[in-house]
Amino acid sequence: MEQNTQITPAAAQQNSLLPIATPEIAAEAFQQYLQLCNTLLIKYDDRIVDERGVVIQESDYARISQRKKNEQGQWITEYKDVPRKSAFRKLARFYGVSTEIVEKQREQDPDTGAITWHYTVRAWQGQASTMGEASCSTDESKKNRSEHDAKATAHTRAKNRAISDLIGFGQVSAEEITSEHTDRKPPRKEKPQNRPKTGPPPKQTPRKAENTANVSTKQPDQDEEKVLNAFLDRDLRTTSLIVVKRNGAVWVQHPADYPEDKVIKYEAALTDAELEYSYHEDKNAWEVQP
Repeated sequence: MEQNTQITPAAAQQNSLLPIATPEIAAEAFQQYLQLCNTLLIKYDDRIVDERGVVIQESDYARISQRKKNEQGQWITEYKDVPRKSAFRKLARFYGVSTEIVEKQREQDPDTGAITWHYTVRAWQGQASTMGEASCSTDESKKNRSEHDAKATAHTRAKNRAISDLIGFGQVSAEEITSEHTDRKPPRKEKPQNRPKTGPPPKQTPRKAENTANVSTKQPDQDEEKVLNAFLDRDLRTTSLIVVKRNGAVWVQHPADYPEDKVIKYEAALTDAELEYSYHEDKNAWEVQP
């Protein structure tokens, strides 16, 4: 005899994963989070920059550039604003979130000598809590970080993750994206070798610069080409730059009226090309080590 078993509403409730809030309450909570971000956090375009290009009031967001392929298969650059450390600290304060370091560990590579710090941070509000884990190495993305910087960055990432998982719906922080976006660049095209000559060589167009008195008419050497290609690969103009190789380093000077966001784009290009550089604000120039 076939037995017909019916599931009662009470039994269904015991065996189903149900939300702890109604859709209306959940939507209201999410809207309050967005409203708090819009009211509390300083947007990237709302930074205060003086006439010298010095940032007086920093933003709670970082503008990150990312390379990706479009539908036509072409590499393009996209920019997105992501919250920084200060954003998650503000949100944690006004949500009443507490944090603590659960575990930290130092690890050194016996072959390269690189030091990696691992952090685990717990964030909680009332009975709700989350754990964030993160690491940072002194040779991350081929950069020569100090151990102190690697340790602080690992702690910041873990803390941001824990706070974000608790109240920020898992939003990724700038400190994590900036460590990863250099790996998303497309492979650089190799220059063709021994290309057969089918006609007279093209005329060389000299590079232009706003300060023509300081511009050399010589063709750039291999290191200068490497720096210029870093900008050209990201569709950044180089005609207004003064590029000079001096004492083994390539100096790239930009016009004094360059806005801060434009300077950041050029620095992002150098980072994507994995070039070590330092910026000299008094000279409006980057000193690049090829």
